[in-house]
Amino acid sequence: MTAKVFVHIGPHKSGTTFLQQVLAANKAALAANGVLFPGRSYSRQRRALEKLLRSSGGKSRQAGPWRALAREVARWQGDIAVLSNESIGTAGLPPISMLVESLAPAEVHVVYTARDFTKVIPAMWHTQMRNQQTKSWETYLRTVRGDPAALSAWGRRIWSAQDPREVFGRWEQLVPRTHIHVVTVPPSGTAPDVLWERFCAAIGMDPAPYSLEVRRLNESLGTAEVEVLRRINARVEGRISKSGYNRWIQVFAARRVLEHRPEQTKFALPVEEHGWIRTRAEEIIRFLEEGGYSVTGDLHDLMPAPVSATAVRPDEVDLEQALDAAVDVIAGLLETLDEKATRARSGGRGVPPAPGRAAAATVIRRVRSSVAARLGRSSGPLARWHRRR
Repeated sequence: MTAKVFVHIGPHKSGTTFLQQVLAANKAALAANGVLFPGRSYSRQRRALEKLLRSSGGKSRQAGPWRALAREVARWQGDIAVLSNESIGTAGLPPISMLVESLAPAEVHVVYTARDFTKVIPAMWHTQMRNQQTKSWETYLRTVRGDPAALSAWGRRIWSAQDPREVFGRWEQLVPRTHIHVVTVPPSGTAPDVLWERFCAAIGMDPAPYSLEVRRLNESLGTAEVEVLRRINARVEGRISKSGYNRWIQVFAARRVLEHRPEQTKFALPVEEHGWIRTRAEEIIRFLEEGGYSVTGDLHDLMPAPVSATAVRPDEVDLEQALDAAVDVIAGLLETLDEKATRARSGGRGVPPAPGRAAAATVIRRVRSSVAARLGRSSGPLARWHRRR
């Protein structure tokens, strides 16, 4: 039986997807070195942990997949096991208790990746737009800032995961403080191997033998692309199933089309918001230092980083760019539907290759030219689209 289990609890937008991808891609190499990353695939591990969250401490059938994962850990004869899921950082006491008890007598250690909030806050809004939300940037920002007149649900959810003072207050009721490890996420632009090295140092593992060549998921979107998603969400709200949304908007529109658009306008938290963020970061740094937590990395990485001169506010949308992004989605959808129809007509045999991006680009140019010629810039649907912002 393994002696230690390190549970990486996120939070979101702190390098979690990258770390999970590296762990999954190197599963066999890790096992050869005595490290278990359990589950036949990472998706199995993720589902087991998410079902644990919904199990009310094991009092429902939801706990079944988690129990199977815990048995795999219990049978492991290597040095350590590693679990990772950013959702369990917000877990309540019943699921945390079940997790710790299920893994006994192994020592449970918690790994928490912490990042500069000026990067996290706009990235979380971006994530909300990938998940059917329609609220504006200003509405979102007021809730995160804690403005008295704002609806506070988003703010509460974000800080319950992103502020270690709240997270550790729950986990320390069942996990000793000496078993809680903080890994700071290096500044944007730093080579990805730095985060991996810090993560490995926190759990006592040599980072060198493992490949970091993984396909990046959840690439960031620009201002125009996020605005297109927000408007699509508003238009299809209540008119599309969850599975349909996942397939056509989360995966197709966002991941297959919008993520790959060139020359996107990147956004950043406005500098005028850095004051209250700096105060909060200083409080958290003091909390971690005075609490004697094990920290790998530089706590200064949590302070607000300078904003690039080319970055804009998340809601500073160029309507021409937004129109181009919307046309890209339409063209890509038409191409996909045409391919499916061709396959259906031929019974799946002798289907010519999909038109590809060159053909899609031709469609985009034609539609864009037609829009510019017929609508102009002062009247018609494009202008009305602008006035509804």
